[in-house]
Amino acid sequence: AIPLLIKAADAGSDDAAFLLGRCHEQGLGVRIDPLTALRWYGQAAEHDHGDAAQALGRVRELVAKDWQP
Repeated sequence: AIPLLIKAADAGSDDAAFLLGRCHEQGLGVRIDPLTALRWYGQAAEHDHGDAAQALGRVRELVAKDWQP
């Protein structure tokens, strides 16, 4: 399913980009990767996907906490 979502997201599907962000955030079919989740959520948010903006903020906060000294 992941390769199909990537193909759809690369073709401009904001829903596919959002789902890829969720997969990478939660480890659904892929390893948990917050930076990749940020990328996909960001792409979806650029296309005004409503849930993506909220998810993007949530993951940004988590990444920032992990990177603090």
